[in-house]
Amino acid sequence: MYSQEELDAHVARFLLFLERMADARPEQPIGSISLLSADERERVVGVWSSGSVVGVPEGTASGVFEARVAEAPDAVGGRLG
Repeated sequence: MYSQEELDAHVARFLLFLERMADARPEQPIGSISLLSADERERVVGVWSSGSVVGVPEGTASGVFEARVAEAPDAVGGRLG
């Protein structure tokens, strides 16, 4: 369930999107129309992304899993719930 504050934010984003669509050029791709307000964009691009970057392991998911199993064969491989 969404709180009233979250619902209000979604409605505001949708209305902003509609407004930007109305102002867009006919040839403009719909994917280029931002759903974020200037404040939200600053928060996402500026604040949230300003932390350290986490490295992504090389290789496939199964290869990374197999390497981890080789490193710690007795470790828990996964948990549900």
